[in-house]
Amino acid sequence: MATNDRSHSAWTTDSEHPEARFAADYALQLDICASLLAVADSLPGSLNTTTIDILSKLVQSTWEAHLKLLGEVILPLVARRHESISDVQKLFTPLTRQHIEISSLNDELTECFEMIARGEPVESGMLGFLIRNAADRRREHVDWEKALLSPLLPKILSPTERQVYAEWAAANPWPYEGFNVPNISDLN
Repeated sequence: MATNDRSHSAWTTDSEHPEARFAADYALQLDICASLLAVADSLPGSLNTTTIDILSKLVQSTWEAHLKLLGEVILPLVARRHESISDVQKLFTPLTRQHIEISSLNDELTECFEMIARGEPVESGMLGFLIRNAADRRREHVDWEKALLSPLLPKILSPTERQVYAEWAAANPWPYEGFNVPNISDLN
């Protein structure tokens, strides 16, 4: 097999292909959701402040990384490859709206987590509702993105596309960098 030929299974694990980062981001988003739901399940009991502190940071940073990946890599690549299909472009509008809605939920959740870190009281029923809502919306969104966008991603990148992606990936480190923690789902 020539080095330029890539089977379907090879491209999904090719770290120099956006699909690999897209798949890893999907797994990361699901891990954040599982962690949030573990916190919600522990209510109304005491909250693990280490978990809350880590989640307070990761909820935002992982979502910001997700938005950058989608906005700067995945959507432009899909749009460029499918520019003649106007229906594909229409699919991006709900994604953008959902990104804004989930960002707002993340802001609320982070504010509650920061209140807890400062020792301020937060009503556990409201906190549980907010956590579950944020986790469910995020999970539903990334599931929909995966189903919608994965089949549209090109299987083979041109050398220019590969170089542009490699430069983007180098400039945009993985959101867990700087966090020396075990798997966050295991903290609660």
